[in-house]
Amino acid sequence: MSQPNQYSFQTIAKNFLISTMDVEAKKRIVEMIECERRWRNNVLAFSEEALGVSLNDYQRKWLKRTTTPRSKWLEVFNEVIDDIGGFIFGSNISSIGNQSGKTVGIAIKHIWFNRYKIGMELDERLINSAHYATLNISPRSRQTKACYAHVKDILNGQFLIDEEGKKRLNALHPLMKEFLVGDNINLGELRFANKSIMYSVPTGQDQASSIAGAQFGYISYDECSQSLHLKDELGAKILSRLIKYGVCLDLIATPEVDSNSHQYYLHIVRLGLRKLQGWWSLTGMGMDDNRFIPKAQRDRAKASLLATDKKRYRQVVKGEFITSGKRFFDSNEIENLWKINGKKNVAKGGKYLLVADWGMADTGDKSVFLMFDYTSFPIDGKIRLVNHEEIQGGSPQMQFSLLRTLYEQYTWYDDDGTTGHPPIFVMDAEALGGVVIKKLLVNLKPRRFDIDKDIALILTKSALSKNRDYIESEVDGAIIEKNLDYGIVSSYYIEDLNEQLGMYHIEDKKLTTDYTMAFMMGVSYIVKKMPKKQDKKYEKVI
Repeated sequence: MSQPNQYSFQTIAKNFLISTMDVEAKKRIVEMIECERRWRNNVLAFSEEALGVSLNDYQRKWLKRTTTPRSKWLEVFNEVIDDIGGFIFGSNISSIGNQSGKTVGIAIKHIWFNRYKIGMELDERLINSAHYATLNISPRSRQTKACYAHVKDILNGQFLIDEEGKKRLNALHPLMKEFLVGDNINLGELRFANKSIMYSVPTGQDQASSIAGAQFGYISYDECSQSLHLKDELGAKILSRLIKYGVCLDLIATPEVDSNSHQYYLHIVRLGLRKLQGWWSLTGMGMDDNRFIPKAQRDRAKASLLATDKKRYRQVVKGEFITSGKRFFDSNEIENLWKINGKKNVAKGGKYLLVADWGMADTGDKSVFLMFDYTSFPIDGKIRLVNHEEIQGGSPQMQFSLLRTLYEQYTWYDDDGTTGHPPIFVMDAEALGGVVIKKLLVNLKPRRFDIDKDIALILTKSALSKNRDYIESEVDGAIIEKNLDYGIVSSYYIEDLNEQLGMYHIEDKKLTTDYTMAFMMGVSYIVKKMPKKQDKKYEKVI
């Protein structure tokens, strides 16, 4: 006859009921069990009751949203979100102002995840002995050290809280007092009583390779906008570390206008605002939502920033995206490009322009080929980027073959099946090897791009901003768009083009510009060489 499972809830409950404990002792145990159950299901209660840490408005909203399964958002928040079947708690972005309590919120969430090993589904006999880990990373070591210190202070009952001018230490619940059992500041490691571990380490400049091979239940990326290569880190190094039992990824940052990742960060924040592709974004909150900073102190800081730099005020206080003076293209105008769902096939009667920016070397810039549809340009002035190809290195024959494939793909024929209408092919014949390449591709009837670069850039910038109308607040310089349907160029999202346009400035010698140059050639050539009959406005630009 099989023996009952001594670790099952039924067995434990039976032994508890028939034990010789007095009624008061049993009552206290029941209360502890109820506490643990409530804290496991409610991170806000966990923070305030178990950790003794009160929360500000931002922290409450962020923690509540990012610990509610996406499948329950309609029921809990009456909101529909794009549940792609990915992480249970999704991929979240907190893009808000400075001094909002972001790092404290991260610390609380890591403690909660490690306490209950969120995402790990094991038999109760195994859960407490199983290895579990969470990870906090940042490009800035001071941020990882701050989060590390917050976790340690909270679990030692040494976390200082300043509320309405009154200072106190967090009142840690007795059930949590022996949860932290070890630490190693050199490794950024905090060890807990249930064999779970939190790591808080900087990414450095190695595209987060320091975390290679490990698996985590939860990853937070603090000040991610300051990364030099956020896009590459997310795809290759971070998301793959959540495969085994990961249930949540959080990106937390105030927008950093001078970062290489600024434009990509803006793009995924915008995706999150539309609740697309698994992203959710929290924006529009800042230090005014942090009641733990005295109001008088907040007001002084805001007044100083406002008097010094209105743009920085909006970035620091409100968490808004601003454009640096050294960046040539406006970040909002770049984001406005992405209006097409995907690549578009050739259409009979269409007018197409194929642009090539050559990069024959095995390293450095790629060869980039962009296909523009300017069919309606003479009528409504609209240009669409409908396809692209790229190739790094390889033989010239390989590159020419890829170009010809795209060229033939957008050649359409009359009903007789013999009269073809190929795209116009434009390339920079002045570039290294351009004259030779032009001769080798003579069958494609290449045209030389003969517009001065500075003029081409101005034409492109004007095309992106045409009909844009906005109000700039005299108080803080905030931008209020009056016409959301501005710009004459639209495209499907191309990551490299998005990133390069966002980073581009006139002194471009150290930048990767293959996509930017191809885009500039295509847009400016159409605007300059095929102007609308009834609109000569672009001619006035030059």
